[in-house]
Amino acid sequence: MPTVTVNKTKDLIERVVWTFLQAELALGALDWLASGFNLNFAHQLYASLGAALAATIKVLIAQRVGQHQDGAAIPGGVIETKP
Repeated sequence: MPTVTVNKTKDLIERVVWTFLQAELALGALDWLASGFNLNFAHQLYASLGAALAATIKVLIAQRVGQHQDGAAIPGGVIETKP
């Protein structure tokens, strides 16, 4: 069975950046939709950075545990080709 090589640094950066952006978009949408919510920029940034920190920890653990090198907690997106 051929092995799949994953660039751990790129995988980590991609997952953490996407988590940060998703948190920013979700909090921005919540602030916009719930007009009385009034979330200031600093609190929104802190919440998104907290989500990014949690994603970083999750990815670093997932890269070191399990059969695959990617940062997925539940591997399923890794495509392996049959020889």
